[in-house]
Amino acid sequence: MGSITCMLRGRSPRVKAVAAVVALCATIGAGFGGCYWYRYGDLMRTHMEVLAGMARKLCSLPAGDAAQRRGEVEYAYPLQRGLDFARVAAKRCPDRASLARFRQVMALYGEIVARAPDAPGRACAKQAVLARRIQGVERSLGGESGRCG
Repeated sequence: MGSITCMLRGRSPRVKAVAAVVALCATIGAGFGGCYWYRYGDLMRTHMEVLAGMARKLCSLPAGDAAQRRGEVEYAYPLQRGLDFARVAAKRCPDRASLARFRQVMALYGEIVARAPDAPGRACAKQAVLARRIQGVERSLGGESGRCG
């Protein structure tokens, strides 16, 4: 940390505070969930944007192209990352309405991905429901602090 201290000499208090937070987050890292708690709202919005985009991409494939849909890690990976985010966020703010609603978004996205290979029409028809659930998360986030914990 000596090099960080040297870098901060002669800087404004605001720059020092930001640098200290960045250094703290880098130091504690995964042990406390990184800085998930500090950017909870932003990170959740990013996850929802990715899930919605991947559902659109999956459902834009030609209907007869089930082979491309089956077992695609590309579509499962965003769900895995979202579940990881929810697990970490739940340690600091388990009772948030946005987190409960986010889990519903992930469950529906998972259902779309699982059913798309065999029944793309029925699975992809749920995109409207997915969009409404995402709006519900947004409403909940609007009434909560952007930070968790």
